[in-house]
This record gives sequence, C-alpha cells and structure tokens, in this order.
Amino acid sequence: MLVSKVTNRGWWFYSFVSITLLPFVGCDWIDEQLTVQDLYEPHERTLELWCDLELDGEVYLFDYDRTNNSDYGQIHFKTHPRERVFWYSPNRFYTIMFNDTIWTPSIQYSTYGRDIDGTGLQNFYVSPQFLGDTLYLYGYLDEDNVEMIKIFVK
Repeated sequence: MLVSKVTNRGWWFYSFVSITLLPFVGCDWIDEQLTVQDLYEPHERTLELWCDLELDGEVYLFDYDRTNNSDYGQIHFKTHPRERVFWYSPNRFYTIMFNDTIWTPSIQYSTYGRDIDGTGLQNFYVSPQFLGDTLYLYGYLDEDNVEMIKIFVK
C-alpha cells in the first residue's frame, strides 16, 4: 500500500511539473526548429529534373537491357529541402494476374528532397512493352510547378 501511494504521488508530481514547465521549454524548442523567415517569407517553389542518360535534343535515350525481363532508370531532382515531389506518367505497363489485366504507371507516388540540399532520386520502371516508345515522366510540386522528362527506350 505504501508503494502504491508513493507511485501515485510521484505521478501527480511529474505531471504537475511537466505541465508547468512545458510552455517555457516548448517555446525554446520551437524557436530552434523554425525561423521567422520560414514562417513569414515562404520560399519560391522550384523543381529541376534530369537523368544520367545520353541526351539527344530534349529526349534522353535509355538503352534497354534485352537480356532482362524488365529494367529501371532513375530521375534526379532538385527542389527545396523536405519538399514533396509527386510523380505521374501516362505511360502504363500491364501485368496479368488471376485472369485480370492490371495497368500500372511507369512512375508513381511521391518522394521528398533531402534535408541538406533538396536533391533526390526517383526510379521509373521500363518494361519490354515500352521498346521504341517515348516515356513522358512528370514531376510536380503543385499545379503551377510541373516539370517533364522525355525518355526514348531503345
């Protein structure tokens, strides 16, 4: 019984101290995490896309390895740190599973720019169905910030 009373008293004491000190400690922590500039002067949102592939005019050339059933490429991007980049492509490949055809975009989902410099990578899928076609891969931050890369699969 004595242990129970001490434990309960300790719980109330720590709760009281935590609630009392939280505003003083919390404000300092918030100041360290955010600056006034982050709060009141939002940065201009920009996005750059490029690939480490041979460039022919405005189209990157992807050499498909015909010994494999599929292949992957990478898109590099640069934006602001911790900025979310969404991905889309009208180019779709299909798989047949349980007598059902499933269509999937060659690039999808989203990624975030690195904390340090805002750079990052996103993979895209290359299927044998894309041989001789041009892939249109879009990265976007919002409806006003959309960038596209064209990749010819040879």
